Amino acid sequence: MNHLITRLRTHLQTSPLSWVMGGITILWCLWAIWATRGISADPATSWMRIYSYRDIPDLTSLLYYIRDLRTGITPVYSVMEIVSWLWLEDIGWITGPLFRLGMAIVLILPFAFTTGFPWWVRMIHLTLATICVQAFGLIYALGNAQPYDVMTPLFLLGHMLLLRLASAHKQARVGAWFSIISGILLSLSELSRPFMLAIMPVLLGWALLQYWRNNTLRRLGWFLLPVVLLSGGWHLKLLLYNDGQIIWSNHGGCNLLNAWAPLVDIPSLEATLEPEAPPLNNYGWAWQNLNTDVHSRNCKRCSQAVTAAIVAHPGRAAAHFFGKLLIFLNPRTQMYDNDPTGGWIIAYRWVVRGGYAAALLLGGWLLIQMMGRRRSFDQVWMLLYILLGFLTLMPVIGESGEEARFMVSVVPVLLACCWRSLSLIFSPDHGYH
Repeated sequence: MNHLITRLRTHLQTSPLSWVMGGITILWCLWAIWATRGISADPATSWMRIYSYRDIPDLTSLLYYIRDLRTGITPVYSVMEIVSWLWLEDIGWITGPLFRLGMAIVLILPFAFTTGFPWWVRMIHLTLATICVQAFGLIYALGNAQPYDVMTPLFLLGHMLLLRLASAHKQARVGAWFSIISGILLSLSELSRPFMLAIMPVLLGWALLQYWRNNTLRRLGWFLLPVVLLSGGWHLKLLLYNDGQIIWSNHGGCNLLNAWAPLVDIPSLEATLEPEAPPLNNYGWAWQNLNTDVHSRNCKRCSQAVTAAIVAHPGRAAAHFFGKLLIFLNPRTQMYDNDPTGGWIIAYRWVVRGGYAAALLLGGWLLIQMMGRRRSFDQVWMLLYILLGFLTLMPVIGESGEEARFMVSVVPVLLACCWRSLSLIFSPDHGYH
């Protein structure tokens, strides 16, 4: 403890400006929470009104709920909500301040991927983050804020940052702890959005490469431990208990159908679907119980119908995909009846467009540098891979009409790509490669 205090004191004396910027960043996060005070996330447990956190009265019921859960209710946040309700009889701190704090932090994190820049560059980043947090608040103004919009990129970027420390820290014990936390964050990210499973193999391969490069392969086991227990444990439960289900949500096929409906013969498809189970409860607009084998089979038929339509009409499918992709590239801010306007929205659109242009140009420049100078594979390529993964998978399976809120996940990764690229171009001797 004394050693830590001495190091902090020395750092304060040698780098007072960094402490000032740290204080400004903390104040900005507090302001962001206040500026979005009218926003709260929808409870994850109440997705599609199948369950409510109030339906699980004790820990035994929670265990049965976990055992049976197989639909689009995000397990990470749902369990957190239920436990909070059991202990505190309140989940407002999760759906309110914690959600808004996550939105503030996830917009700050991208700057951590750069090194060697002066203080005024951080101020530029805070300005961009201010524009984005105001725009996200306006987009979410009429509700439908989902916790995974914020938490998926937060966990993912946190994992990417900690992986560097986990694989390269000089002290083995500290590196082991960073490895465990990094693995936890990766699993939480994967259990936040079903499509993250498609990105996981490359993320795991990247982690293996970092440990191998830094000659710290012994720490790899500590990293994989939470991944196996959390992500692996949940998918094993699905395989063994939920009829061999692989992706943790059985609703993906229905999302796919909603995204590709113009290509599908809907009446013919509907004739093949089984009657869905009636709702467990009626919370205002409950239609059916989606947490069933029947819904899994129906969604599988929806996936097969979409796949068949794409194979049968590849030209129309390509045009449809690029049309949906343009919604993300020229970011939509309208969500259903909510169509915010004004200076913040205009500025936000230009931030996103500028970010895409910068990521494309900087990525091309770094590729030329890497080919000419044999620069080793850098973290920026993983960030670009994640960004491309988001921009490919979200248009393919994302719910039509909700693209505006999906951008809450895309923008932090986009900013991280740009800052990391700039760091390599202007400060090539900093960071790790």
